[in-house]
Amino acid sequence: AYRDKVLEGAQTFLERLLADQIDILFRSEGRLPSKLVEIDDPPHWLFVQGNQEVLLSDAVAVVGTRNATDAG
Repeated sequence: AYRDKVLEGAQTFLERLLADQIDILFRSEGRLPSKLVEIDDPPHWLFVQGNQEVLLSDAVAVVGTRNATDAG
């Protein structure tokens, strides 16, 4: 029952991403920008909305955190 609930939630989340035209780039699929893969402890995935071609440029800013805090 728990597994089905988790899978249902994941399916709903994926449908929201698709509706908002958000793609997920997975490190394991080799889809992350090469410069991002070169950093210490690169992310396993990156959510992208918009023109992914800009990720190939020499200057890209990625904003976010892996460990959000109330102060942050």
